[in-house]
Amino acid sequence: MTKYEFRERPDKELRVKSAIVLAGIVLQDAPDVLVPHRRELLDKMIWKITEAESMNKLRTRYCSLEAYSLPDEKLHHEHVFEKEKLITELLRCGPSLVERVLSVAVACVVTETEHDRLYGLPERLHGWDRYVEAKIPVVDVMETQIQKKLVMFLDPRS
Repeated sequence: MTKYEFRERPDKELRVKSAIVLAGIVLQDAPDVLVPHRRELLDKMIWKITEAESMNKLRTRYCSLEAYSLPDEKLHHEHVFEKEKLITELLRCGPSLVERVLSVAVACVVTETEHDRLYGLPERLHGWDRYVEAKIPVVDVMETQIQKKLVMFLDPRS
């Protein structure tokens, strides 16, 4: 596949809600549940959320400009807000804030080279700020107006 085609799942909201509910269960007070097991299950729920919107995890709503024209084998499903940081925040906050913390669990498809660039950045950078710092322009494939399709080079949140 060389044409970037985003196909939205009809049940995306149900999938996200299910993963959020399960993450909340994982975070409930249970002294016999080991932290490594919690981390592993939370990791899986974050994957489920970032894969929920699209029929193909390598054809998400957001992709880098470079990834837009490449075949799947050259692409990487990147968690915009790193999974480990989200998991740490979930464990710190507990079940009452799970929906709020996971509201930023979003994916962006990038090239392997861009993936490597994103992981060479200072720890202080989070989320879309890493893309800005790495100078990775991102496309919102659901946007219909061409001038809005290129969401971000300076600020994707606008």
